[in-house]
Formats: sequence, structure tokens, C-alpha cells
Amino acid sequence: MRIGLQLYTVRDEMEKDFVGTLEKVAAMGYEGVEFAGYGGLTPAELSSTLKRLNLKAVGSHIGLDQLMNHLDEQVDMNKAIGNEYLVCPWIAKEQYETKEALAKTVSLLTDAAARVQQHGMKIGYHNHAFELEHEVDGKTVLEQIFELAPQVVTELDVCWVQYSGHDPLAWIERYQGRLPFVHFKDLAIAEDGSPVTMELGKGTLDLVSVAQTAKAAGAEWLIVEQDFTQRGSLESVEASLQWIKDNLKDL
Repeated sequence: MRIGLQLYTVRDEMEKDFVGTLEKVAAMGYEGVEFAGYGGLTPAELSSTLKRLNLKAVGSHIGLDQLMNHLDEQVDMNKAIGNEYLVCPWIAKEQYETKEALAKTVSLLTDAAARVQQHGMKIGYHNHAFELEHEVDGKTVLEQIFELAPQVVTELDVCWVQYSGHDPLAWIERYQGRLPFVHFKDLAIAEDGSPVTMELGKGTLDLVSVAQTAKAAGAEWLIVEQDFTQRGSLESVEASLQWIKDNLKDL
């Protein structure tokens, strides 16, 4: 499996020096990156930078508003950088809490998927915990999204699956063949019960089993992400990559 980084993890560094941070990520040994914004670069500039650094564009997190109202711009950028997956990273409560609201959201995702298909791209959806904690019409929001929008691929975030009280391995197996990448992150629980995202190997997830199950399910990429780090973000993503090198040598 190949290893990528969701650049949201190092957003503090990206804000100071977008290209310089990409250079540091590449030097660490990450093979690909998933975008959460493009640092003001043009499609040509970002494409040239990725080629120079030998980094693959694994995906782009794009909000539902952008998918609705600025999809052509997003297609142009992602076509230039060679990215196939435009991923909706979350939806607001009012966009899923009722059957009617969820149906409208699914319709928007389906329409976007149809529009990007002609460009060889796919729409994906990335979960947090709420999609598994909230039910609509007897099924979780996540189940509803993927049942009602079969064209949409899943970017399963195993940390949030576990925090919601579900089994990450079971959900990976459930979407076998529809899971090009997995968000690979670790989780601890604070004394007040709130979630704390951790460097790989410092939390409670069985990450080796997650990686093995993801590979068996057809996933090609593990994407490292840490929503909030306990030390410098670049230090944290380097430590997580080292954990992968030490513990996932056979993958």
C-alpha cells in the first residue's frame, strides 16, 4: 500500500510556506498528498511543484458548496494535478438530520459525481463520527449516503468510526471494492470523554489490523491525518510515517 498525508494536518505550516511544507513532506518519504486548499497556486504551478517533488495528488477535500457552485474550477485544478478523487469532507447538521435534508444532500453528491465522471474523476465522502451516531429512517447517515449514492466512493476515517462505537474493520469490509483510500489515524479518549487524535501507535486503534483489512478490501492508499497534534505538526507526521515504516513493512 502507498502512504499519503492529508495536508490539513500541517495546515499551520502550509499557511506560512505552502511549497516549502510540501518539500518537507516529500523529503520525509510520503508518496502522496491529499489537499485541503491549494495555497493560492495556479493549476500549472501546483502541477509543476508536485512533479518536481515526485508527489502524487491522492485526493482533494472540497466542501459541498464548492462541489455545488464551483465544480468547474475544481475540475480544472484537479485535472492539472492528476487527481482522480474530489472528496466531500463533511456536511452540516441541517444537511442530514431529516430524511428530506439528507435526500437533497445525496442528490447534490450524485449530480457532482455525474458531472466529474466525464473527466475521469469520482466524488468521495469522508466521515466523522456523527454520520454513525445519527440515524435517518432507521439507518445511519453513512449507510444512507452510500446506499442512495452508489457512484460515490468512501474515504473511511477509522478514528471516527471507532469513536462512534463501531468496528472499523467491519466497516472497511463492508465497502470492499469501493474504498480507494482509508484515513489512517489514531485515537485516545480524554478524561472528559472527548476524542484526542494521536500520532500513529500512541492511541487505541489496532492499526496493523486496519491496514491489513484495508489492503484486503482493495484500498491502495493509507492517508495519515491528525486533526490536532500534541507537538509540532511536521514532527507528528514524521513520527507517524516512521511508525508505518517500523510496523507495516509487509504491506
